[in-house]
Amino acid sequence: MRLGEKTSWPGVYELVAGISYGIRVQVRDTCNRPRDARKRIHASSPEDAARRRDEFLAATGGKPPVPRLLVVDSGAGVVPRHRPVLLRDFATRWLAARKGVVDGTSYDTYEIALRLHIVPALGSRDLYELRPLELQAWLGSALAARRYSRVTVHGWFRVLRNLLRDAVVELDLPRDPTLRVRVPGGTVGTREGANAQPPAKIAALLAAYRRWFPQHFPLVSLLARTGLRFCQASAPRIADWNSTERTLRLGKKQYRGIVGPISRIKPGPKTLRLNVGLAAIIDDHLVWLRDNGCRTDADAPLFPNGAGHYRSPGALAASLRICLAESEISERFTVHGQRRSFHDLAREAGVSSLVVSNLVGHSTPSMIRDYSTVTPAEQENAQDRVAALLATSA
Repeated sequence: MRLGEKTSWPGVYELVAGISYGIRVQVRDTCNRPRDARKRIHASSPEDAARRRDEFLAATGGKPPVPRLLVVDSGAGVVPRHRPVLLRDFATRWLAARKGVVDGTSYDTYEIALRLHIVPALGSRDLYELRPLELQAWLGSALAARRYSRVTVHGWFRVLRNLLRDAVVELDLPRDPTLRVRVPGGTVGTREGANAQPPAKIAALLAAYRRWFPQHFPLVSLLARTGLRFCQASAPRIADWNSTERTLRLGKKQYRGIVGPISRIKPGPKTLRLNVGLAAIIDDHLVWLRDNGCRTDADAPLFPNGAGHYRSPGALAASLRICLAESEISERFTVHGQRRSFHDLAREAGVSSLVVSNLVGHSTPSMIRDYSTVTPAEQENAQDRVAALLATSA
């Protein structure tokens, strides 16, 4: 049964204004299963229809859904108002819904940002009353305290933005409170603020790793030359490497030593064929493991840590600081920066976007764009091409 357009009164729908309305209540059948009961009625106004709905509800013995509106008397008449939904309450529900849907690393990021930083500052705010200026003030105070970097604070804001955009859909919020909120400082879309480095710097970084940290060099080379996610690149066992065919089986990912399947949200190649140079690095790495008394059985991790277990991203932190200094990279650059740099290197090398998407697991053009940065040389080259086209067309 078609009920008409939703009104601001819960369970009341307008068919013909001032004449006909549809009402809906939730009841339970003889097997105690919830179901909707719907009815068309004649009423003079939505308020009248809401009263008739209450009578219908009492007659059927049903229970109304939790109303999102409070009916209050403002002195000028009865008006509907939204029941308060506190940010901390919605955050609890939102986190519970995300668990099992996103990978463990993302869930931990959400939980830390919400429980330690967002909820203590904004948890008591009603989502219906939250305004962009409040969020902008919160970001400004977090940056002014100088306890955390701009990148970290921006990460909190991304979590909050995802939560509030889901709240807009779930709670029918009148607006997205994150619109026109900006994280001050930094440059987006350039290598200075994009956690990426040009080819010469990446080559210098790999040379420093080869010289000072041969135990880390194969994994770092795999990350830099393929753009794989760390959780996927660090998951293979020795049995997953086929030296004859130069193929690496990548059907798993690992997080804090727990190995599991690759999620559909963050896909990646199941098998990767390495070029001759990278395959030689992996073969030399197996020799290094055997010569240094490490496990080389089929079930052993291909890139073990000092204890022979799977690595965590933090295992490269100390070596990365040393190699960044050795290669004269003063800008912020992380392990994940190698994945971002791969996008730029592949594009500058003329690699098809389809191949890049297959390697890094980005299925949408927007993600490829977000991970890419445009160099001044590319900007100048674009102008030269347009100028050449104009010259030939004159």
